[in-house]
Amino acid sequence: MIRSKDVRKKVREIDVEIKSVRLDKYYSFSSCVDKFGKAKVYVIPRKNATMKGSFEWKRTMIRFVKDTFSYLEQYYLRNNSESEFSVDKRGFGWKVKQRREDRIDCAINCVNVWHNLLNLYAG
Repeated sequence: MIRSKDVRKKVREIDVEIKSVRLDKYYSFSSCVDKFGKAKVYVIPRKNATMKGSFEWKRTMIRFVKDTFSYLEQYYLRNNSESEFSVDKRGFGWKVKQRREDRIDCAINCVNVWHNLLNLYAG
């Protein structure tokens, strides 16, 4: 299983700037929002959410309350990527069975290439 810590490390290595991220309810915490720096974070707050926390958390909650409809439009864009992940998992397997780091990277890159090739062929 790939951990989010490893993903953030890879993103820093290849110098990718994250502009926005949509997180599910399990990441609806101030500490999770803080990990993405300047990126806009879209989360559905838990029912016991408070305004305690960092400035980014407060800004996220204010955006949610002030313009809920457009906020939710942005949040639910994640459904598209979740659907694509599901298609990939059904088509290419649910787990990466390799253990060595270089083989894990190779397996994931191969799945990405197959995904892109199938999208080109279908499109």
